[in-house]
Amino acid sequence: MPVLNLESISIFHQIDSFVKNILNQHSSLRSIDILSVVSTLNQFQRSFFEIYDNDYCYSRTIDAFVGASHACIGEILLSEYIWNAESANRFIYYLLSYEPLIWSEYNREIKQKNTNRNELYGYANQVLEKYAKSLVVFVTLSYKKQVRSLISLEDFQENMVSLRDLISNRKTCFRDLVGHAWAIEQGVEKGYHCHLWLVYDGSKRQADFHIGKEIGEKWLKITNGLGEYHNSNNPETKYSYQQQGRLGIGRIHRNNLHEMQNAVSTALYLTAPLKFDQYLVVKPSGMKTFGKGILK
Repeated sequence: MPVLNLESISIFHQIDSFVKNILNQHSSLRSIDILSVVSTLNQFQRSFFEIYDNDYCYSRTIDAFVGASHACIGEILLSEYIWNAESANRFIYYLLSYEPLIWSEYNREIKQKNTNRNELYGYANQVLEKYAKSLVVFVTLSYKKQVRSLISLEDFQENMVSLRDLISNRKTCFRDLVGHAWAIEQGVEKGYHCHLWLVYDGSKRQADFHIGKEIGEKWLKITNGLGEYHNSNNPETKYSYQQQGRLGIGRIHRNNLHEMQNAVSTALYLTAPLKFDQYLVVKPSGMKTFGKGILK
């Protein structure tokens, strides 16, 4: 069982929230509850440093947690240290020195997400304008909760490479694909997952639910049965979107402005600013988290 797996990395999200909470309290001039900080440090310190591996890329909040811990404790085994009010106050002092770097990274992430959003907006419009009828499919790929401890970050990375290769080959369930985009997120509950937005030539393909199901089954094959998926093109979900006036999947007609706008909005879900809490706080070096097709 890999130590740094899709189950164990949830602690990095908890530490990320812990660090941000301290920074937010400090920024708003609220008093920081030292006893709560002591409790959290003693609760997570051992399990965190048992799996922490500096071969991976971490967010600045995680770097700050590690740096402040080392500054307080020195070279003794961090996993065995017992925190108290005095050492917790020192921890906060050192942690705050990382604040400019943390907010700088946050601003870079926001800027990159906005760049991705603008590029995806233009790309989605161009893809949908190219055909009189398009067929839009939206699928979310993840792993069964009960097996996430068996899957390393490298496993996920390899699975995503296999999936993108299949998309590039344009065969089987990706036949007649004319555009696509994908985004990887790390949710607290769902863990690592990938959203896929796919556009097919509507004059050649139909039955969007079955295409979504084929894609999901392809993911199950790639993951040797450890994966799971949600096919948004199921009748219940489509009906719900239709009732809300937000249906942007299934058959989309170029001459129907409302359908076109909804289809673009569906694509932009991949880069939604309100989903910033799902950014990756730990990932293998060089791992891509967003991509889209190339217009031909």
